[in-house]
Amino acid sequence: FERSYILRLKIMPLITLLLVLVSHVLFLFGAEAKCPPENFTSVDNFDLEKYISKKWYVQQQMECGLEPSDLFQCQYAEYKKMEKANLWGFDIQGHDHIDMPDGSKKDLYPCAKVIDESRGQWLVGECFLPSIMSGPYWVLAYDEEAGYAAVSGGAPSISFPGGCRVGTGHIKSGLWIFTRKPKRNEKIVNKVRSILKAKGFDLSALEDVDQTHCPTTTDVDENYDLLNSIRPITT
Repeated sequence: FERSYILRLKIMPLITLLLVLVSHVLFLFGAEAKCPPENFTSVDNFDLEKYISKKWYVQQQMECGLEPSDLFQCQYAEYKKMEKANLWGFDIQGHDHIDMPDGSKKDLYPCAKVIDESRGQWLVGECFLPSIMSGPYWVLAYDEEAGYAAVSGGAPSISFPGGCRVGTGHIKSGLWIFTRKPKRNEKIVNKVRSILKAKGFDLSALEDVDQTHCPTTTDVDENYDLLNSIRPITT
């Protein structure tokens, strides 16, 4: 009896330590965020006209199928309302521009369909495909006076230790921090990051976009006519 009592005294600290370790492991696994976060949504009282009135320069973004990290330099996006919705109901013409490291340019012309104007929710996809094949574009933060916006490919549904993420495919993917000016302002970028963090996003997914030494940002033509530069598909 005495030996078994002494043995129990020696084993008890080990059992206690094991229980503590197990509880910590369970806590860590259980600590992953619930995604999407409860009551997650986009902006309120969104002003579409102001939002699409000028170019947006990308300062940080998440890598996804359409935009691998080797394109993370000298990017801007711009949008114009179409005079008439096209065959698939798209009513906004987009333009994504990238100056490549080799001196060439990459220009993409997606189309957007406004789903909920007051909340800044669109569908974005190829102009020639049905809008049902498009993905969500949600404006999560927007301040015209401060000159920033944050956009995601819808609600983040994938849980990571650092928070929630959207996907990395061609739709329901992407996370961007935009500013009106090409020159990076760390104070503004950090403010938008804090907004995204409060919304439950995993910020480790964001990577910097290099907006220095860009050939098209030193002499931007604000009168550039996007709609007349291409031929949108119309009915």
